[in-house]
Amino acid sequence: GATAILVYTYRRRHSFARASAALDQMGLNILDARITPTQDGASIDTYFVLEESGQAIHDAERLAHIEATLRRVVSEREAPAPTVTRRAARQLRMFTTATMVGFSEDLPKRWTILELVAGDRPGLLSEIGKVLWDEGVNLHGAKIMTVGERAEDVFYLTDDGGKPLDAARQERLADALTRALDRRVVAA
Repeated sequence: GATAILVYTYRRRHSFARASAALDQMGLNILDARITPTQDGASIDTYFVLEESGQAIHDAERLAHIEATLRRVVSEREAPAPTVTRRAARQLRMFTTATMVGFSEDLPKRWTILELVAGDRPGLLSEIGKVLWDEGVNLHGAKIMTVGERAEDVFYLTDDGGKPLDAARQERLADALTRALDRRVVAA
């Protein structure tokens, strides 16, 4: 019952942060996302979204607006991700899911796997994308899943040199994510 949105781009840095923020800002709830790099340096990003009402998108004008916004936001080279100003629904604010961050290594693929659990809310993926951006971490893939009020996300990361994140970098990233996501819960 969700609407699938496919974004194909040549690895524009931080397109995930930009696209997820734009979708959130347009009032769409991202239920699931897959970020899949291709061998030719592109990325196929699939987002499954619903309107705030919980309905799939059927209006042709609304779909055209979403497409035009995503084209503009993803093609911007240096502009920051749009700021998400939507508030969490009252029902979601009643739940408090502590942010949990864990790391593991995928040695054959030479990347670090970040597993993150946090309370779901508007702008969550955008906040995660901004932290990855600020920390200079490259996103090579992601699996996003929402279970009720809980987001359970997996990200495949490297440093700017294409290497897995070392222990110090993992610790800095975990601290930055926890600060950003827990601060956002208190502010909501």
